[in-house]
Amino acid sequence: MGFEKGRKSRSSRLWLTHDDVAAFSSALEVVLPELRWHCIHGGNSRTIKHEFATVEAALNCDLGETNDYLHQAYTMLPFGGSNTLGMLLLNFTARYPKTVVPERDFGRHPDKSLYPEEFRSVGASSLSVLWNTNDGNKALCGAMERQVKQVWRVLNSVTKPFKCHNVINSVDVSSSRYRIGPRMSETARREGWLIQDGQFFVLD
Repeated sequence: MGFEKGRKSRSSRLWLTHDDVAAFSSALEVVLPELRWHCIHGGNSRTIKHEFATVEAALNCDLGETNDYLHQAYTMLPFGGSNTLGMLLLNFTARYPKTVVPERDFGRHPDKSLYPEEFRSVGASSLSVLWNTNDGNKALCGAMERQVKQVWRVLNSVTKPFKCHNVINSVDVSSSRYRIGPRMSETARREGWLIQDGQFFVLD
């Protein structure tokens, strides 16, 4: 119960190319040079930890070593003191697009005929942080709030909101949590890629 009372979080669903990630990483390094990022590995390498000055470098640590689809990196916030409150985590869908054939890939899905016979899609990446105000004093919590706002200010400066519609029923979808990088926006529209967040959507 105590955790729920002080719980705070922020997250965004993202669609990014490698170039979009590089732009975000460079902008973060300029605004928040104190951040130190760590790689995340799976399998037998899960205990390995390396520190990097940028999120892009951490994501690219041993590229493709265990999972060439999803790359992960994190940093602890707030920086600048001996105590932290939460982990800022970037999950990057690094392999895209994925070719989807509903007849082959959707199993017993009842609405296969509503989809194109074959299409390409891009899965969502994400940036998220979770912390609890009961875990720190006023100064620590204040630093956390400021740094989280700074991170998302940078994110919003190199991505943009967008609208889309469901590929099955054409229902319009928009969310303040959805952001897309300019290179992904350009490429997905040019190539006709759908975006995926559970369901599949067409960019408007």
